[in-house]
Amino acid sequence: MAVKINLSSQDRNQLLDMVRGFFVYGIGDLIAQIILGQTSITRTVGIGLIGSTVYALEIPLWFRIIENTFCRASDKIRACRLFKEPNQNNQCLLNYKGRTLMALSYFNPLWIARHMFFIGLLNAISNGTLFSSPFHIYLSLLGIAWKSFIINIPITIIGNYIVQNKLSMKYRLTGSAVLSSICAIWYALSKVIFKG
Repeated sequence: MAVKINLSSQDRNQLLDMVRGFFVYGIGDLIAQIILGQTSITRTVGIGLIGSTVYALEIPLWFRIIENTFCRASDKIRACRLFKEPNQNNQCLLNYKGRTLMALSYFNPLWIARHMFFIGLLNAISNGTLFSSPFHIYLSLLGIAWKSFIINIPITIIGNYIVQNKLSMKYRLTGSAVLSSICAIWYALSKVIFKG
């Protein structure tokens, strides 16, 4: 006897975001591991789970903020006029520059450092060194994240422009996850390049 579960459209989309987040982030990180010559099922599944929970919840929320809320709050800020345009209801919405800039601001050095922290934590769990890893190593991730962010700006500007301006809201998490997976390869490499 089959059980039929009725999901609302919103619940179905959130479930799809979670599945996409698991696979795209997990596979992207696995590619980074292969490039670095180190693979860990714990890390791959862990990053997949983080992609399907933390990232699948917060990234669509930020994209909704970009699409709706932020531009209304910025109406009173004069400098923001470069980043806005009126829509058919005469409301000010972020234009392509504003949406790209806001997406770039989300994937900032703190986000990168947190992602690198997750990678380090999962590596420590996988290697059995969780409680012997010095805390100062995790603090050094902020410097590495800044360097990685600065060097990666041209790629993320182009990628975020495409995600925010060429994809419908329904596919933005997937597009962002693909971009993040490409960036995750760079973040993993930059952790080694910048001696993290």
